[in-house]
Amino acid sequence: MVPRPARRERPDATCRAALHHTDSVAQVTDLTLERCPCGGASYATCCGPIHEGRTAPARAVQVMRARYSAFVRADAAYLLRSWHPDTRPSRVRFEPGLRWIRLEVLTTSGGDLLDAEGAVEFDAHHERAGVRQVLHERSLFLRHEGQWVYVGPVAAHVA
Repeated sequence: MVPRPARRERPDATCRAALHHTDSVAQVTDLTLERCPCGGASYATCCGPIHEGRTAPARAVQVMRARYSAFVRADAAYLLRSWHPDTRPSRVRFEPGLRWIRLEVLTTSGGDLLDAEGAVEFDAHHERAGVRQVLHERSLFLRHEGQWVYVGPVAAHVA
């Protein structure tokens, strides 16, 4: 595979809103009005259908956005389904008191319709015990049985 230069990521067509979310788990009854944690206009048209299995992400960055939203919503089932079987843990543990604030997708490389692998670099802003931090990660994604899945971090640190 010939590597393509990294590119600045723009939100997908269903995720064009500003990248900001303040509630760790939204309690909105009407999902058409609930803003998507990844920055999309509404959860019902962005990550919701992916979490429910009604649609499959076409690009690696969509899996990354859906995984961030799954962390915000404490959706362990989606996180495990979207993890490569070779690196998947037996269960997902959510840290009590950790509140995800917003997601910034910085760059992507590969991960498109005709690719077999891709990488997504992002900053996930969060707060714990009143201290704001940023998880910076460059994640690797592969196609497995025709679907994009998360393999793990290529590089990560918390600042």
